[in-house]
Amino acid sequence: MTIRENRIRGIRVSCPEAAEEGCRGFILVVTVKPVDDGAKFLPVEVPAQGFAIDAGQRRSVLVPVDEKRLHQKLAGGSQRDVSRKVRVRLSMEAAGKAEVKRTRTTLLVSAPPAKKHEPKKKKKRKTNGGAPANPPPADPQPGDGGSTPTPSRTPEPTATSEPPPTNSDPLPPQEDTVPAPTPAVEATP
Repeated sequence: MTIRENRIRGIRVSCPEAAEEGCRGFILVVTVKPVDDGAKFLPVEVPAQGFAIDAGQRRSVLVPVDEKRLHQKLAGGSQRDVSRKVRVRLSMEAAGKAEVKRTRTTLLVSAPPAKKHEPKKKKKRKTNGGAPANPPPADPQPGDGGSTPTPSRTPEPTATSEPPPTNSDPLPPQEDTVPAPTPAVEATP
């Protein structure tokens, strides 16, 4: 099995034709051996992925994972691809208690691409011939023979809710309304 676009690929599930209501269940992927991630020494378990298949059908089930985080857990800081033995369990419950089938396989987790270190670019300061870019506003001088009033900012009035009129009907009669459609439910034989 491999991981591509944050999904485990390579798991195919089939449902026998004798199944009356199709097949539903969960796929669980767990490492066979415990993994030392620095804090714990436990098997790594991917969250269960549900599926539903019609009777007589076969399809691939994609299990979503965080590929970068899974690589960190399995590789222990290494920047190489990791290949681990895993147990793929087919279960009737998400907790895996009602197991239907179990198989062992290998999961290949590719290393995330290495980041290229580019030198940081220096920001150039804009100058205006030595003058500051945004000069402060000129204040009126008291000895200029007159004073210029400074504009004052008045707060804008806030909207207040008005009570509805008491003598009017809040909702007019609804004569031309159409009832909402009822969704169709199909029963599978």
